Amino acid sequence: MLKKNISGVAALVLAAGLSACGGGGGGSNGSSTNPGNNGGNGGNGSSTNDGSWLTFRSTLDDILVFPGQPARAGITAQSSKVISETFNGALTDNIGVFNPDVRMDPTGSPLIYVFSLQTRAGLPAGVHTGALELKLCYDAPTTCARPIAGSPWQLPYKITVLAESDLHYSRWETATPSAPFVYGMQLATIGSSLAMVSVSPYTPQQIQTWLSSDNADSWQLSPAAGPTPVTNAYATAGDGTALYLSGGRDSNNNDTNHVWKFDGARWTQRTAAGEFLPREQHLMAKMGSDIYLMGGVNGSQQLSDVWKSSDDGSHWSRLATLPAALGRPTCALGWRGSLVVIGDTVVTSSDGKTWTERPVSSKSFPYKSSQCAVLKDRLYVTPSDGYGRPTYSTADLQTWQPERADLGRQFAAQGMAALNGRLFIAAGVGTSSREVMRTVP
Repeated sequence: MLKKNISGVAALVLAAGLSACGGGGGGSNGSSTNPGNNGGNGGNGSSTNDGSWLTFRSTLDDILVFPGQPARAGITAQSSKVISETFNGALTDNIGVFNPDVRMDPTGSPLIYVFSLQTRAGLPAGVHTGALELKLCYDAPTTCARPIAGSPWQLPYKITVLAESDLHYSRWETATPSAPFVYGMQLATIGSSLAMVSVSPYTPQQIQTWLSSDNADSWQLSPAAGPTPVTNAYATAGDGTALYLSGGRDSNNNDTNHVWKFDGARWTQRTAAGEFLPREQHLMAKMGSDIYLMGGVNGSQQLSDVWKSSDDGSHWSRLATLPAALGRPTCALGWRGSLVVIGDTVVTSSDGKTWTERPVSSKSFPYKSSQCAVLKDRLYVTPSDGYGRPTYSTADLQTWQPERADLGRQFAAQGMAALNGRLFIAAGVGTSSREVMRTVP
């Protein structure tokens, strides 16, 4: 049983905040609620003693616990009034899934308090549900004959404890701690090697291709001359046998629509000007013998069109417009005969014309990720902002499995690669912590 007792004048939010502890469980965005009180209404905060003056924003409803790693959860409690009379508060965890240590973080506001707590070590695998109960009373919480209006509040939680057998790799590790590539990094595979396309910072600038045949322990610069003109914010795609590059912004700040192909030894231009509008910050994906191109920016215009080439990138035809719900597409690939595109949601299409939205139930799913790949016929998506948020994987686009988070990084590079039973991601820009990370089976 977890209890916190508070006495004081005008200390209402402190007590409420302690009762509402939670935070960081799986990276949920949280939701503002008026938790149910007096055992009724289950969350609208209304009863004979209206408790709607006290609201909570929490991550208690989506806490992920990985083996051997207790998770933190957080709650923000906000009051719309001050209680001037001395009162006591008690927070009760009847099941015992949380540690009794509660931390309060300063917010600078006397009416807003943020608290965090941690799940108890050794929780068995499975889903644990229940509710923390907060009592605020003018007398002792054990009797609470004089409750403050709205007391008690019920703060529901859902804790999912994963077993080792649920996970598909054991951890992430740093493979290249100080990578030689600098700007515009986009990661892929070609043959039995990892391939990194990047822009050299030196004059004259050039698009470089770096290759690694030892799981990113070392990298060698390909002698192949890169695509010209040199662009930034280009798109790349590959199928393991070749790489394709399109568009980007040139040194005169003009968007381009050229297409190039790298076969492992040399780059060749497929077209100097494709039929699609010049663009940058767009996506490409290879599915079967077809190459798809979508989205991006042309000047101040946000694009959502979809194009296809069936002749290795030489000619392009427009197919459709991406679903509005997708927002800006951030990652795309071909998998099991369908295009899979990630943005504000997940959408799929077997032909690039008709699109289907694939809702994901987890609040911590890494929407807007720029890093996705398929390993052993399983799709993985890792959050582009890192910072301890879990990777997710699926075998059917219906059930998504949380996986161990990467090591945390800034400036995630576009692309994710799968090779030799491992996943690879890159991050950094300029002099800022350029590195490549990989999973350990």
